[in-house]
Amino acid sequence: MIRQITKISQVTPEVTFFLRELGFSNYYIVKIFAVYGDATISLVEDNPYFLLEDFPKIGFRKMDEIAQKLKISMDDEKRIEAGINYVLSSYAQEGHTYASFDSFSLKVGEFLNVSSKQVKNCVTDMAFLGNIQLTKIDDETVICFYPYYRAECEVAKRLVQLNSNQNLFRVIGNFKEKIDQFCALRNIDLSENQRLAAVSAIGNAVSIITGGPGTGKSTVIEAIVHIFEASGMKVALVAPTGRAAKRIMETSHHFAQTVHRLLGYYYDDALDRMLFSMN
Repeated sequence: MIRQITKISQVTPEVTFFLRELGFSNYYIVKIFAVYGDATISLVEDNPYFLLEDFPKIGFRKMDEIAQKLKISMDDEKRIEAGINYVLSSYAQEGHTYASFDSFSLKVGEFLNVSSKQVKNCVTDMAFLGNIQLTKIDDETVICFYPYYRAECEVAKRLVQLNSNQNLFRVIGNFKEKIDQFCALRNIDLSENQRLAAVSAIGNAVSIITGGPGTGKSTVIEAIVHIFEASGMKVALVAPTGRAAKRIMETSHHFAQTVHRLLGYYYDDALDRMLFSMN
């Protein structure tokens, strides 16, 4: 429980002295005591690395220095586990949801100055406890945070469900003809990949179009909208955020809104929770 503690004078002298000796600033002494109170000393002595869960900005290197002052050995399982979490988090910050188990173990071993075998043993223990997931991708063992693994499995399941939906309107007529008509109206030529993206989006219940800035995604959106409207259908463009919706409008020249706005997300006083007014 977080206490209403905002000043160093509110921290007990024992905790203040203990944390100062380890190198913590008054800022973190107040923050740590507000969360752990009188249990601070025993918890930190047992495993200082656990503080990184609530205070990641302290940084692993700083926590390593503190752990050395507490005589925690370089190959202590608590240190290796914290190093695994730290390196895996750095992968996530770079946009990766998993890493090759072998290369990851080597990287963590070099980072912590321990053997990759020690890292692998610790990862196996963490996987057994459910914190880390080990799985296979193309016959290669990979490692990831369990919540990311579950999230990707759920996304994959939902995409399969959406893609198997047969109750969808179908575009009537020739795709190529409507795309050519769009190109003539805009006086542009779509690349082969842009044409393929448009056809894929229209011909499938789910289609994912990716590409960096300037690769023509917005033009593809325009082409898709044109083909649907030319087939007598109504089109709604949506995005996860208002900023993204505004960007779509600026680049595609079509009205866009957030998913929540389209589906009528609102607060129900009687039920005391948020609901969607549309399915």
